[in-house]
Amino acid sequence: MKDALFMFQSYGIQLAGATEKVDQVLYNENLNIPIAVVMGSEERGIQPSVIKMLDYKLKLPMLGDIASLNVSVACGAILYEITRQKMS
Repeated sequence: MKDALFMFQSYGIQLAGATEKVDQVLYNENLNIPIAVVMGSEERGIQPSVIKMLDYKLKLPMLGDIASLNVSVACGAILYEITRQKMS
């Protein structure tokens, strides 16, 4: 995994990962750049050593008592926002 991430970075591709443990909200970031999205497992999230490699550590804003989303739902929301920004 890390080798692939280093390769992306060597080609100028920024790395973004989803985690609820940060304050950077997905919708406040410019994602209209060459970017790769890293998603963690449902149980453990992204490994701490991989989180250190990320250029963007993003979270989706949540309302109410929901702490996090299913990884496929979160990934879909992130990919949609990247696409929305690239289209505008």
